[in-house]
This record gives sequence, C-alpha cells and structure tokens, in this order.
Amino acid sequence: VIYILVFHVFQSAPLQEEEYELEMARAEKAALERQGDQTYDFDENTVTFTDAPGDLSDGKVTFERQCAACHKADGGGSVGPNLTDDYWLHGGRIQDIYGSVKFGIPDKGMISWEQLLNPAKMRNVSSYIMTLRGTNPPGAKAAQGDLYVPEEATENND
Repeated sequence: VIYILVFHVFQSAPLQEEEYELEMARAEKAALERQGDQTYDFDENTVTFTDAPGDLSDGKVTFERQCAACHKADGGGSVGPNLTDDYWLHGGRIQDIYGSVKFGIPDKGMISWEQLLNPAKMRNVSSYIMTLRGTNPPGAKAAQGDLYVPEEATENND
C-alpha cells in the first residue's frame, strides 16, 4: 500500500525507469562538462609521440582496459595483431596508429574509439603502443603486414 501511494498515487519518488534516465542525463552532462573546455591542437595528421611519463602511464591504463582484450596486455596479439614487432597492417607511424585508434578498422572488427576517448587519451594510448615495439613477449602472434622502419633509423643509416 505504501509503495502504491508513494510511487503511483502521490508520485513523490521517481520510478526505476525514471531514476535510470535521470542518472544517465546527469552522467552525460558531467562528461560533456569534463570535455567541453578542452581543445586539442592535433588530429590524426599532426599528432606527435609523447614520452611524458604521465601520458604513457595513462596510455598503458587505457590500453589495459580497452585494447588488451584483442591485443593482449603485453601487446602480443590474440584476435587483433601483434603490436610488438616491426610489422604493421595499417602503418607504424604515430599518425597511423592514432588514426587506427580514432577511426577503428571496421572490416577487421576494431571499433572507432573517437566517441569513447578524447584526443589526449587516443594520443597517449597510441604513444604507449609505440613503446611496445621490440618487447617480444612470449606467445606473441606471428608478424602480419608490412615491415615498418622508423624514419630515425633510416636517417641514421644514411
């Protein structure tokens, strides 16, 4: 009787569905406020590698939460490709990796992270992925794609 009076007759408390919608609206507003004031001076064409310890740490956390399911926590690859070798399916430059994170690879089943991660997080995780190169974890997937030689390495050999 009390339930009927409180929720249906007097409508003094929201029903579960209304409570859920209110909470979702509050969460969306908070997310927009967190991202609203931030502007970024880079995109997939102009992003640069960051070696700042805080950024790489943030990138590692994002990788472990979002990417490890397909690429393993060590980057050795499972459903997704091995990210620790010198071979890349979609390019090994920071701009290529950032673009893959941002837009995804839909034909391979990788979602676009653009709506879920802000540009700084995408840069940080892309930079972290670059630090995995050469780590050669045990049980890593075989190389796929084309050999990528960083520009610094080719300049040093000239």
